[in-house]
Amino acid sequence: MFISMPESFNVQVKYDENLVFNRKETIIGISLPLGGGEERWPSDSNFLKDYARRRNALLKFSELTITTSDQLAEVEKLITQGIDVLIIAPVNSDEASIIIDKVKEYNIPVVAYDRFIFNSDIDFFVAFNSLNIGELQGRYLTQRAPTGNYIVLAGDLTDSNSILYKDGAMIYIKPLEAIRRIKIVTDEFIKDWNPNLAYDVVKKSLVANNNNIVAILSPNDAFAGASIKALKEQNLAGKVLVTGLDGEPSALKRILDGTQSMTIFTDFRKEAEAAIDIAINLANNLPLNIYIEINNGKKEVPSLLLAPVTVDRNNIQEVLLNSGYITLHDIYSLQN
Repeated sequence: MFISMPESFNVQVKYDENLVFNRKETIIGISLPLGGGEERWPSDSNFLKDYARRRNALLKFSELTITTSDQLAEVEKLITQGIDVLIIAPVNSDEASIIIDKVKEYNIPVVAYDRFIFNSDIDFFVAFNSLNIGELQGRYLTQRAPTGNYIVLAGDLTDSNSILYKDGAMIYIKPLEAIRRIKIVTDEFIKDWNPNLAYDVVKKSLVANNNNIVAILSPNDAFAGASIKALKEQNLAGKVLVTGLDGEPSALKRILDGTQSMTIFTDFRKEAEAAIDIAINLANNLPLNIYIEINNGKKEVPSLLLAPVTVDRNNIQEVLLNSGYITLHDIYSLQN
């Protein structure tokens, strides 16, 4: 039995903007990860800066980090700078509770940004709906390649999103695997979201399966780029379905060129704006109207999950170009 899913999910945001105001300049600490070959984190920094300026908030950024211990050290530096609230995208969703424990010693509210933090006293979680992202990817592949050999890639096991992306996609892939229409020939979690490792996995799988692959479930655009590199070496680029996530400029170019099938667009402007609004409210003890709570093993966390959108060659103009998110010049100014 298949579950009918729309191409996009319209989720009503239920916090009241009339309640969001800044009585003073709020000092917001920002801690973001580094790694995974993603283009997005510098963009997030810019989106956060732009909106914070409009909201009369002062941002203090820590250095980008690749380990929990380094992220803890950087957050401790932010604490000494007198932040009123912390927005953090953890390097490791399981280990980050030690960071939150330290922040809470100073009674500083915490917004988990884009990545959930387990077993911790976070005050709010803002992200795109990760399960729905995976569902959109899995649905896209199975509609277009309902039979054949699949390569399944997933991100680092320490990132909560990795599990959710894969679980969502499997809602569509597993039923076809169960009746032997689809065969998953490679199924790998990739440590540290490392695209070089993803490339190696895809390359080896292509050789092992005599290039008999119809689809690659790639959880993000960085892995999609790595997969397509391996496909090009076998003259298969554009002949194998490849998913993505983030709407990175390089991925959009590949979509227009016909080598990447799709990406999931998550408008990071909206995510950044929501995080700043919520951080300001928390810092100023203002009310929030919450519509969903997610258990992190320690508490029910008030959460805002934003809606992802599938983007391919059929709607890239409407969704991304017409909205002003990016221009063709921006896309094609990239080197091949």
